[in-house]
Amino acid sequence: MLVGFLVRMQGSPDSFWFDLAQRGMLVNVGLMLINLVPVPPLDGGRIVVSLLPLRQALAWSRLEPYGFFILIGLLYFGILDYVLRYVAQPILSFLMFFTGL
Repeated sequence: MLVGFLVRMQGSPDSFWFDLAQRGMLVNVGLMLINLVPVPPLDGGRIVVSLLPLRQALAWSRLEPYGFFILIGLLYFGILDYVLRYVAQPILSFLMFFTGL
């Protein structure tokens, strides 16, 4: 809210600070969502491991050496982009409303 207030004090929505605040929120939401992808080296993979029964958690953990390649494959084939676009939009809309941007 403080960011929205400070940006509004600067004037029009076409200002440099307004654009910078919006892009900063976009980058942060994108990084948050990528980090929550359920691929083992990321936090989302650790959450999945903690929720699974022991046998399945051990099997899921064995994917960790290949997690980077799985993530690159998801990015390359556009699967991750498709999913993140539809998840990020409501989050960004809420944050823009909440901060006043």
